[in-house]
Amino acid sequence: KEIVLGTRKAGELVGELAAIDGRPRSATATALQDVTVAEMSVPSFEDLLDASPGRTRELLKVVAAALRTANRQRSDRDDGSTATRVARRLSVLAASFAEHNGPGIPVVLTLTQDDLAGWVGATREATNRALATLRASGWVETGHGRVAINDADSLAVFARR
Repeated sequence: KEIVLGTRKAGELVGELAAIDGRPRSATATALQDVTVAEMSVPSFEDLLDASPGRTRELLKVVAAALRTANRQRSDRDDGSTATRVARRLSVLAASFAEHNGPGIPVVLTLTQDDLAGWVGATREATNRALATLRASGWVETGHGRVAINDADSLAVFARR
């Protein structure tokens, strides 16, 4: 079963835990669109941290934020109906990753139903039914590999039920 553990925005780290503790990565990273990456060897990473306590503190903040997010997501997976969990996840993604082009213009996320199902801890079928509920309310539209959020405010209110 595939579970989506998280996403990264431009400029964020991937693989930092493996670089810190020397153990293998605990998950696979998959890009949903074209990306440009910069790679750093573990010794170079360690040298960078040794040379800059400020960067080390920033890394600790990144790791702490990731742990808090993981804890919240674990709790969210078990809290509420599938429709509520889907609405909650879409609200978070819209706030975090989507480009807002002004009031009344949909927020479009590149996301499959399988991705969303993995995120909310539900089957694809249950996620599809949840999206149908949200579509019927007019809050979202779905298409191949995308979800458009037409009413982020109403979706967020529903997600907090």
